[in-house]
Amino acid sequence: MSKKFKFVMAAGMLTIIIALAGCSSNKAEDDLSASVQTEAVPEVSTTTSPIGSSEEAGNVTQNNSFQPTNQETQFVDTADLEEENEDEQQSYVGKTLAQLQDEGLIIIEEQSFEAELQDWGAVHFVSGYSNANHKGEQRFYLINKDGKAEYRLPRNSASRYELEDILAVSFKDINHDGEKDIIIIGNYKDARAGANGGSLTWASVYFSDHQYFVPLLWLDDLLNRTDGSKSIAGVTGEAALIYNEIANLDDDEIKIEHLAALICSSKMLEKNSLKYVNTYDSTAIFMDYSTYLHKSLMYLLGQCFNQDIVHMLAGHDELAEKVKIYDELLGDILSEVIDYNYVKSGKGTMWQEFAANYNLEYRAVIHSYVVGNIEKKMNSRYADVDELQKVWEQVRSLMLAFSKTVMDENDDGSMISQEELDEMAGNADRIDRKVTEFIGLAKDDTKAGGLIDFMIEAMDMTFSDF
Repeated sequence: MSKKFKFVMAAGMLTIIIALAGCSSNKAEDDLSASVQTEAVPEVSTTTSPIGSSEEAGNVTQNNSFQPTNQETQFVDTADLEEENEDEQQSYVGKTLAQLQDEGLIIIEEQSFEAELQDWGAVHFVSGYSNANHKGEQRFYLINKDGKAEYRLPRNSASRYELEDILAVSFKDINHDGEKDIIIIGNYKDARAGANGGSLTWASVYFSDHQYFVPLLWLDDLLNRTDGSKSIAGVTGEAALIYNEIANLDDDEIKIEHLAALICSSKMLEKNSLKYVNTYDSTAIFMDYSTYLHKSLMYLLGQCFNQDIVHMLAGHDELAEKVKIYDELLGDILSEVIDYNYVKSGKGTMWQEFAANYNLEYRAVIHSYVVGNIEKKMNSRYADVDELQKVWEQVRSLMLAFSKTVMDENDDGSMISQEELDEMAGNADRIDRKVTEFIGLAKDDTKAGGLIDFMIEAMDMTFSDF
């Protein structure tokens, strides 16, 4: 069967995993590049590999440049960052400073300034912290000329710590897009530094995106690897070095490979989080954004996960066999679901980006499963197979109903080609067989919760109107 979106890496990468299962870790590392060069790349119609051919894509070199000072363990844990949804952000808009103070905001006057910030115009930038829900959680607001809150900066890499003091705030255009970004340096209490806690100095950057400010967690980690993070000049200089490493390259494909190499670090693999890599904003901030470049970055970071999977599974024959089966099942199911939604939505090009995003998440989920098994981490089950079965039955009904409608209304072939029609006819049955096999494997696997969650999330896209 010909798929428009191919996610299965078993044809190359996991075949190598099985071969390496009995090898030493050094041998596995020697063969990492093979996993990249044989990986299947999703495509739609005539779309080619994100970075030329798979051979041209080459190897994604992990960034091992972390040489931290005494802050080696002080990296943000994205799992600890509370999700801030749009409703929560909007709940502060229009409130006066007095109202915010009544709700627990403590203003740090010496780090609050008048500023001119592109789309916002003249604002009063307010630094502070809140004792309302989380003791000492930092807060930053843009207050308009009427004294009302227009915007609150989102949580960033420092938000997991209890704020002790804001040391410096500066407004500079770091990525040369004509808009001022925000640099913040603070002292924070880190409970992990000892029984009584410890203090660390941490710098973070918010990049301007018109009427939003965006943190990049991976970049903050890079900025805090040296003592340069303790001054605005140091942060600005380090950020300029990182930015110029990419900006001074001539070719966009080389730039995106370099950006992927910066993000692909031990910290990315440790966090195993798409929020940590933030591929959309990373692409837009460091380059002239295009869907092509964004897809390329996601696939390259997926290769980074692949390489670490190969390394971890060396010597774990039984687990490698199980991972191979899970990978084939997840890849086939995801491909079929994406194919269905691609046709259902009118074959929009957005599905190329969707496919790349799900491919990256899929790699991260498999990586997390391997880590959980090898490191004997606690039960990671969040959802159960009964919930997956229920969701799949609902999706299957939608698929069958849509297929019937298309077949009834496609007499002249104007809606869909005959090839696509034939493929759609067996879509639900093919997925059903794979889901049944997946459930049979996962139902007694206490480490498979993340895999189940991912399958439910992938199925849920079918309920959306695109």
